[in-house]
Amino acid sequence: MGRRCLIGTWVVLLWAGSLAWGADRPALRELSKLPTLTFDVGVSFSFSRGRGLRLWWDFPDHPAEIAALQESLKGDPWDAERVHRIGELAREMGDDARAARAFERAVALYRERLKTQPGSGLLMASLGQALGDLGKTEEAEKTLREAARIAPKEWRCWMLLAQLLENQALALLTGPSAAATAADEMLARAFAGIAPAHLPQPAELDRVERLLDEARDTRDRAVAIAMQATQGNGPGAARAHAERGTSRGFTQALLRGVLAQMRGQKVDPRQEMLSPASLADFRRAADLDPGSVELVALAGLCEVFGFALAKGPPWEAIWPALPEESKARVRRAMDRLGRLGQAKDARAEAAALDALGMVAYVASEEKRAEECLRRAVKRDPSRARTWEMLAMILGAGGRYEELVTWCKERLAYRDTLRTRLLLAKAYEKLGKLALAEEQVRAAAALAPNDFYVSLGCAALLMRQSEATEALAEADGQLARAERACAAGCTLQQWVELALTRAIHLGLSGEEEKARGLLAQCRDRDPGNEEVRQALAALGGDGKRPEKRP
Repeated sequence: MGRRCLIGTWVVLLWAGSLAWGADRPALRELSKLPTLTFDVGVSFSFSRGRGLRLWWDFPDHPAEIAALQESLKGDPWDAERVHRIGELAREMGDDARAARAFERAVALYRERLKTQPGSGLLMASLGQALGDLGKTEEAEKTLREAARIAPKEWRCWMLLAQLLENQALALLTGPSAAATAADEMLARAFAGIAPAHLPQPAELDRVERLLDEARDTRDRAVAIAMQATQGNGPGAARAHAERGTSRGFTQALLRGVLAQMRGQKVDPRQEMLSPASLADFRRAADLDPGSVELVALAGLCEVFGFALAKGPPWEAIWPALPEESKARVRRAMDRLGRLGQAKDARAEAAALDALGMVAYVASEEKRAEECLRRAVKRDPSRARTWEMLAMILGAGGRYEELVTWCKERLAYRDTLRTRLLLAKAYEKLGKLALAEEQVRAAAALAPNDFYVSLGCAALLMRQSEATEALAEADGQLARAERACAAGCTLQQWVELALTRAIHLGLSGEEEKARGLLAQCRDRDPGNEEVRQALAALGGDGKRPEKRP
């Protein structure tokens, strides 16, 4: 289990692998591993499914939150916000049909509310946002512009309009593809310097630039309004700065980079991410609301990640090279979080300790980070992301026996799918494949149709046996994973599924089909090393696969 920085995101990788008939069968078997299970324990950003920017703890338990929201519905127009949230959660889960139904219902409820509150700009803006989520872009834009007109001093109206404009720019760049992975694929190709799958017409690229310019100016206006309304103080102004920082440092930076590439310029879209202007916004947000664990942590983390993006790997060299002024800002963030971690409320204390542990980790204070995270879990055992952060630290350090113990402690508190999969990976790293399979099958008892469980079962079956019975069971598991992916999946999930299906085709003697599927993977995710090694293992590129430690 390794660690890496990906746009400011720390990820634990449970690698997907491959096994096929080829010139080097031992190397092929070595490639067959459990599928990737990722969790973000720093700052993550994604265009996929409306996720945007998030800190590591801001990942809901989707089924539980949806169930709670469903339980709270009253059956009247005041359900609009809760129904809208159900749609957002369903979209993140990949349940597009459920999301569309919820967005459509939210639109109807907002309209009912507006009949009794026709002058509410904020309510109209919420309607505009829901219309955008439903895909009714023209009506959404008209509604949001009207909301800003009738409530020009409500900064949220302007911010939601800017968000829609950026979404329109993204849609023009990705093209007519309805695939949820289109934006991820566009960025993967851009990062790899590969020509885009869809190249808009020059007039469309000009419109993208105009949309981004207007969105930028609209966010500036929103921040100015928020500062004036709050007299430059308080959570509202802080949130406005944080949202503009997100746009400057992620959305605008990436979209303008892709736009430049499509116009023939040789640029890396990541070059302008977390620019000085965006970092200034995050710092200002933390200063305006120093009691916000989220904003204080965000400012500290982005200080490091911004420098890391500019400097490049290796990660271990980032903190020593960080300018002293930036180090001082990170330490100030840790001091603030330390004070917030003295709260009497157990959950508030745990949240601050969690954030302090993460910031300490990126500041290369791993011992302090681990101590804070263990204290956070002790104060609030329900913090699943804190458990996972500790698992990442143990795995990144090669402490697999300790990881086994830690996962078992977590299972004693609550039996979860992700903990079972983490424990399976720890056993795999220790070479205990039978125990790894035992954990994956235990996970299957919790969620038999889960994408990761089905893919994991298939991978372990093909790694441990080439018997006809094993291949038949693996085929059934892959079929389950394919059904789960058909409901909606990320680019990474699609590639791993296709990769594992190619493995099965290779084992079944259909090597040409396997190579064809892997070629599709390479086209959609050009920098994927696992795909390259699988092709080499099948003799698809004339090279033998490298042996992985």
